[in-house]
Amino acid sequence: MLEAKIISSLEKVTNESRQSDFPEVFSFKALRAERVSFQIVLSNVNSYKRIPFEINVKTDFDKRVYLVRDVPCAMPVYNERYSGEYISTKPGLFPDALIPVEKDTVTETNPYTPKTVWVTLDIPKDAKAGINNIEIEITDKADGTVIAKEISINIKSTVLDKSDLVFTQWFHCDCIADYHKTEMMSEKHFELIEKYIELAARTGINMILTPIFTPPLDTKIGAERPTMQLVKIEKEGESYSFDFTLLDKWVEICKKYGIEYFEMAHLFTQWGANATPKIVVSGQKMFGWHIASDSAEYEQFLSQFLPKLCSHLKKLGIFESCYFHISDEPHKEHLETYSKVKGIAVKYLEGAKLMDALSNVEYYDMGIIRNPVPATNKIKPFMQRDIDRRWCYYCCSQCDEVSNRFIAQPSYRNRVSGVQFYMNDIYGFLHWGYNFYYSQLSVEKINPYEVTDAVYAFPSGDAFSVYPYKDGATESIRTVVFYEGLQDRMMLKQLEARIGKEKVKELVKSVTLSDVNFESQLTKNKLLALHDRLVEELG
Repeated sequence: MLEAKIISSLEKVTNESRQSDFPEVFSFKALRAERVSFQIVLSNVNSYKRIPFEINVKTDFDKRVYLVRDVPCAMPVYNERYSGEYISTKPGLFPDALIPVEKDTVTETNPYTPKTVWVTLDIPKDAKAGINNIEIEITDKADGTVIAKEISINIKSTVLDKSDLVFTQWFHCDCIADYHKTEMMSEKHFELIEKYIELAARTGINMILTPIFTPPLDTKIGAERPTMQLVKIEKEGESYSFDFTLLDKWVEICKKYGIEYFEMAHLFTQWGANATPKIVVSGQKMFGWHIASDSAEYEQFLSQFLPKLCSHLKKLGIFESCYFHISDEPHKEHLETYSKVKGIAVKYLEGAKLMDALSNVEYYDMGIIRNPVPATNKIKPFMQRDIDRRWCYYCCSQCDEVSNRFIAQPSYRNRVSGVQFYMNDIYGFLHWGYNFYYSQLSVEKINPYEVTDAVYAFPSGDAFSVYPYKDGATESIRTVVFYEGLQDRMMLKQLEARIGKEKVKELVKSVTLSDVNFESQLTKNKLLALHDRLVEELG
């Protein structure tokens, strides 16, 4: 027979878990327009056979029901660096992928380990305030018995605002084509791209990395990634001409799903800005690793390309919402090169916004970059500067003390980001891995259901947060929980509009007993208590 328990979205149920490990949830609080999630843990009782079951969630709200799929984590964390706040630091199977339960789907429990069902509900803006009951029926298809469960949502009258954090996760079009075995920039490829963009918007992403030419990211020196170039370029003599048709198509797709911001592919190579990106002109590769970043021919190209691009972005009405990149993650020893090539580019980028991920405060102090994006474990000196709109990022190196969303980390270490963003006045957040389905430096293709660490390169989950699924993609536990953190941040901002920032920060400290800096790791209970307090305060 089956046994079922409803638990919080902040739990992670592993193969070694037992139902008794988790407190049961019977009710929770929410605002109108909030997205809420919970899990149902199913276990076999006195049976060593697989039990087929069917689940039915009865609600008038928009719902998504998933089976939680375990994925292998061969490298859950760097061996030499971790804070201890991991489910396990040893290789193993961990819950992460959310596989949609299709209508009338019958699945089976495992006789030796729990099976977890994930339920996500979108509460409408006009939902009836008060207690709303969600009924759940789990039918044992072997003997016909039915387990009936119920969870209540106490919905308040206030409507939760849409997140206004500028949030980007780098979008890898070539990985989509390679995994789905589709020709680059074909109609089928764009259909898949659209589905991945739609999912990105659902996860809270509102800025998309736009491949005006193939982004010079995560590429082995001397090698190249498949061509993804939205701008068709021709050259006759010394003159270039540009066709922006595919860029227009890209922007139209993004706008369809509410994408508000666009970041242009980096103008120079990663980790030092020493070379030019791969750029195809008249059907041939003209720029790449073989052309120096400060070469006369590249400046000649930029002098014609960037003004035309900016003019077209203005025509599309998105120039003010665009950000340009020089080079990703330059270090202190790259100050001179970065400054030089930035000086070349900005001559042709009048009025454009520039931003880059970097963690040496000298870039800001010397006036080289006004919109730095420091790593969360390197942000302290930047917090001491008077920066108007603060950004931050994390990736593989932010594995000790600070929050992140590696697969082997507990979910509270993911969700706390939202409160951290608010308490530290963060305007924008960047994470490189939305759907990177390659090994490190894009040397080989991988299946993200089988390889989660880019082949022993990064802690599992750093390289992607969504999974391919049929002719599209599906979410992970990590995307859903991170979105819950974005909602926490918006509740704090809405309350600030009523009572002021200082009082809000005092409230957070009184509930969490913490100043909530980037090293603060609030427990599951403190995060849930803060959420419920905010819901009550907003009413």
